[in-house]
Parts: sequence; C-alpha cells; structure tokens
Amino acid sequence: MEEKKVVCITCKEKRRKNPCLWCKKYNQPCSYNIDSDRRRRKYHTDYIDFLESKSHRLKEFITKFAKDDEELQQLVVEKLQELDSKELPQLKPVKDEIDGSVESVENSHLIEELMEATRNLRLDDEELKPNYVYNSFTSELQEKILENKAKFSSDVINSESSPLALVGYTLVFNDLSYQTSLVHLFEQKFAIHSMFFLKLLPVLWQCDYNSILDPGIRLLMNVVFGISSNFSSHPLAKVHGDYFIALARDSLMSVVCKSQTDTNIIAALHLLSCYEMGQNEPFQSYLLDSMACSLLQHMGLHISYDGQEDADGQTYAPKQTPFKAAALWSVCTHDRIITNVINVPSVIHFKRIVAPFYQIVSEPSDQIHFQELSFAYISRMWYIFDRFTDQIYSVHFDLGETNNRQKVMATAKKTFNELYSSLPSLLRLKSPKTLDLSDPNQTHILIFHLNYHYLKLQLNKIFIREASYELKSSILKEASKCGELIHTLVSQREVIDVDLLPYYLPNFVNTIVLVYLFILTTANTSTSTEVSDNEVSTFYFYFTQAKTLLQMLSINWKLAKSSLENLLKLETKFNLQPPLSSWSTFSPTVHSDVITPVTGTDVTPLSTTGGFLASTDSAFLDWFQEFPDFEQIKHSRQEIRQRKPAQQQPTQMYTNYPIPMSFETDTPMAPLSTEQAPSTYPIGDDMNEFEYHVDNLSNWE
Repeated sequence: MEEKKVVCITCKEKRRKNPCLWCKKYNQPCSYNIDSDRRRRKYHTDYIDFLESKSHRLKEFITKFAKDDEELQQLVVEKLQELDSKELPQLKPVKDEIDGSVESVENSHLIEELMEATRNLRLDDEELKPNYVYNSFTSELQEKILENKAKFSSDVINSESSPLALVGYTLVFNDLSYQTSLVHLFEQKFAIHSMFFLKLLPVLWQCDYNSILDPGIRLLMNVVFGISSNFSSHPLAKVHGDYFIALARDSLMSVVCKSQTDTNIIAALHLLSCYEMGQNEPFQSYLLDSMACSLLQHMGLHISYDGQEDADGQTYAPKQTPFKAAALWSVCTHDRIITNVINVPSVIHFKRIVAPFYQIVSEPSDQIHFQELSFAYISRMWYIFDRFTDQIYSVHFDLGETNNRQKVMATAKKTFNELYSSLPSLLRLKSPKTLDLSDPNQTHILIFHLNYHYLKLQLNKIFIREASYELKSSILKEASKCGELIHTLVSQREVIDVDLLPYYLPNFVNTIVLVYLFILTTANTSTSTEVSDNEVSTFYFYFTQAKTLLQMLSINWKLAKSSLENLLKLETKFNLQPPLSSWSTFSPTVHSDVITPVTGTDVTPLSTTGGFLASTDSAFLDWFQEFPDFEQIKHSRQEIRQRKPAQQQPTQMYTNYPIPMSFETDTPMAPLSTEQAPSTYPIGDDMNEFEYHVDNLSNWE
C-alpha cells in the first residue's frame, strides 16, 4: 500500500486523485489542513486506501491478460471506466444452466493459465513480502474438530453413545430427546433474565433442528444449544457447546448479509453477544451488540406511537406489541451493560428511542410474573443510568459552571430514589436476610436489588478521584449494600442454583470487589473520624465473600474465572492482609477546615495538599490506574460519538494530579451544597448526610 497522504478539499471532491490540478497549477503541496475540516462526523480513510490498493492490483491483473488482444484490451478499458463512474453498471443475472456443450474446450491451456494466475494473485501488501507464509482459510468448526481429534483417542462426537453426529460440517441430532432437553435448559437457566428470549420459546419448541431450512432460525438454535450445553450434565456437553458456537460464528456473517432481517436474526446476535460477554470477550460482545442494535433500528422496533392516533399522520405509525417491547428493551439493556463495561457510548442513543418502557402484562398469579417485574424495572434503571451518564460525559458540559456534572448526578440519584420508592410490593426488600433463594422468584428480587445498588455505585465511581466527603460516603454505603446481597448469595450456596444467576453478574461482582480492595488498601489513612477495626473487618469480610461468589460463577462463565485471577494478582500486589488492630481509620473526609489530619507518618499513604488528599505513595498511585480516569472515559465516548480521526486524540487534562481538582481550574472544587444547587437539581439524601458508619448501613427500610 502506498504511503497515505492527506489531501486538500479539491482532492476530496475528486475522489482522492492525488495530486489535484489545483495544486499542480499553483505548484503547491497537495495537503489538507485538518483544522479546517468542519464536517460533523469525521471518518478514517485507512479502509479506503486499503480497498484502493486492492482495486489497483486487480486492474493490473486484468490488463496483463488483455495485452495481446487489442479488442479485449479496449473492452477492459471501457468496463473499468464504467466502474470508476458514479453509477455502477447493472449486472445481468447469472444463468443457472450453461448453454451449449462443455465436453471440449478449445485452448484449454489458456484457461488453466488464467486459473493458475488467479490462485497466485495476492491483493494484500503483507502477502507480497518474501517471507510471508500463506495460510489457507480454516473455519472455527474445523479447528474444534482437529483439536478434539488430538485431545481424544477416538471420534467422540460420532460415537454410538453420542446424541449428536457430525455429517461433514453439519451437526445432526441422533436423539431428539437431547434437543428437547437443551431447549428446556435454555428456558430454565438462561431465558429467565429476558422476556425477549421467553417469548421466542414457542419457535424453539416447534422447530426440528435436523430439518430446519430457515437460516435465521438455524443460527438462533445453534446459539441456544451452545449456551444450553454450558448447563448440561452430559459428559460431552463441553464438546457439543463448542461445536454449536463454532457453527454459529462461522455462519453468522453469511446469514446476516444474505437473509432478510427478522427478529430471529436479531435474537441470535443479541444472544451470542450475551454469551461472548460471559465468556470474557467484551469487544466481540460489543461488535455483535452493535449489529443487533443496528438491525433492530432498521426494523423500526425502537419507534412506537401508542395512543397518539390521528396526530400528524401517526395513525399509520408503528405500534408497539409486547413482543416488540421485549425485543427492544432486552437489546437496549444489554447494550447499556456491555458499553458500560468497555466505557463507550450506547449504540442506541436514548434520544433515538421513541417508545414507552416495557409494560407488565402478566398477573401476580402467573409463573413468570417475578421474571417480568424484574426485567421491566432493571431495563428502566439501565435506561435512567445511561441517560444521566451520557449527559455527565457530554461535550456541552465542558463549558459553563464546573459543578454542572455534580448537579446532574444529584438529579440522577433523586430519580433512582423515586423509582425505588415506586416499586411494587413484590419487588421490595426489607432485608437480605429474609430472602429464601431456594425459591427462584426470590433470586429475581435479589438480582434486581443488586442491579439497583450497583448502578448507584457506578454513578458515584465516575468522580472517585474527587476527594469529597459526601461522594465517598455514598460509595461506601452502596458498596456495603452490595456486600450484604453478595453475602446472602454465598451464605445460601447450598440451596441456590448457580445456573440461575445472570451472565453479567461476574462483571458486577468484579467492579464491587475492586471498590472493596480500594477501601482496604487505604484503610490505614489517619483522619479525625475513627473507624473501628470491626468496621474495617466488615469490608474485608465482603471482599472474601465476593471472591467466593466469583469462584461459584466460574463454573459457567470464563469472565468470573478471569476476574478472580486478576483479583488474586492485585491482592498479592498490594499485600492485602486480614485487618489488624494497628490499622487506624478511614474516612472520606478531606477538607482541612473540617478536620486536622495527621500526616507525615510511615503508615499514612495519603497527605494533604491545599485541603485535598494527594497521594505520596507509589503503590497508591499505581492503584489509581485500576480506575478509568473521568477524562479518559469522557474523551473516548466523545471521540466515538463524533468519529474523530486517530491523530486528533485529546490531551489529558489532569496528568499531574493523582486526584483531579476543578474541571476548569487547578483550584480545589468546593463541595456542592443545597444553597448552591437550584431547585431543579435537588440534592439526594445520599449527599446531605455527612455522618457514616458501616454498622448503620444494614437498615434496608
């Protein structure tokens, strides 16, 4: 590939013909000033260069075989000129049958020469290097087959005892009861967390995998059986699951590109994205989630004008049904979960959703009522969380008062509190100790409350580097709430079915346990507010309980195993030990006008500078790197939203401060008070209380 050069506006208009006539006329370098690019969305040109290099080699290849025939050479030139024009020629449909006999072909050696040259044609620059090793394409299913042949002495998949058989590269059920058992496992273990999957179950029950011809349904069933094999007790379930997932991955792009878009394909993409997240492949999950969101919007499922008839022609606008609502909010909720994991904006922006929240249609006596309640309110919480965090990270808040973001966060907390106070009685929780997790319905209640307190913890963690008392008090409060719920799960592990826990739970636990590790590694900070050894021990107990829960979840999900391994490395790195009586105090209080801190001792990793805590310990500085900086997340989100070129990476604002000061100046930011905030941004209860003790956080009323 030729060296990429930036070009001027005229060259852009002339489709990158470099150099342009304007530059030649005035003898100027053909360059383009990036600062003068006023387009709203800026796109990378690497892929265009990549395609142009391939096109150039193809033209050379065609011209080479036409050089001996003037008529053919003239025809090639005409065809290439047509391809360069704006409107491509309409290709004639290919005939299914060949006219005439093909028994004897004159000059067959010329055809053989052409075929040999075609096989040797290389379009990529890397392939033209002398030491390049050419690898033939191998599908993932082929790799799994070769891997299992090397692992097992015999072909286990085609053995007489196997309920599955591999015919070529197609799986066939020898025992249809095994297919039924896999669908049942999917219904009982995985589909319970999404009303979209529950409403697709009739399709799965009716279809015979061996005879299904619809590529969309077959793709969906491959993903379903691959996930169900995770929960199966069959001795070859792991092999079966790998084969089904490999089949789904191999056929994914072909089905999506060649088949008509429907809800089955969206469900397959969404389901595979959930699976990839649970298997510790967040970026693969994000890719599939983006495809599912794009197709969902293509079908218009994000738009509904219910109850607005005869208004501006909306009589014929799309109407929402329970199935469409389940599809929309299932995809949107997962979209917000996975994008929150990798710190990028949601694919479906909240402004594009013109539809009501999921409406509960079941009765309290119905079997799925608790599942529907949990799904409906979890989807609402994630929508609220995404809506406010999108405003916090918005570029519009780079101007104006520096406390606007805190006001938005205060409003978000108030909205969460109002949602919590409006919960139906069946979802309310007086205390985690009252839960009996042998009942699956009680598990749904616990998962909902864990989502609620996790999201409030995530809201506060956005500003974790800002040393404000009320902020860290709220972090500790929500971390303690999450710890009680995690302890409830672990304490009832003898009666709870771990398979019923959702795929995203390992990520939640990993984030929560990092907060515990942060608290414990800074627990020897000396301040005026004393925290007893018992209170520090409480967080250490939650820390150990979270590790146990990750170990439980690692049976099904690689994400839990990876999180546990990373956590053990951090625990070793910081030499975390059980609480000792020599540990003094930890408090989020940081203002010198409120406290008289003790600094300068060997046991204090924090000192005060200008009234704010500033780290003096290198290990503590390293620890802060475990938390994404606000500016990093903000700029990464804005870059993706605006499609900025790679060379326009924004500079980091706070490279010299382990704990950032104000957003616009280097002066410490004063805590937000009720007098400073207008009535439109009310301050939540979490930001009013300055007194905090761990023992007082067990009150769930």
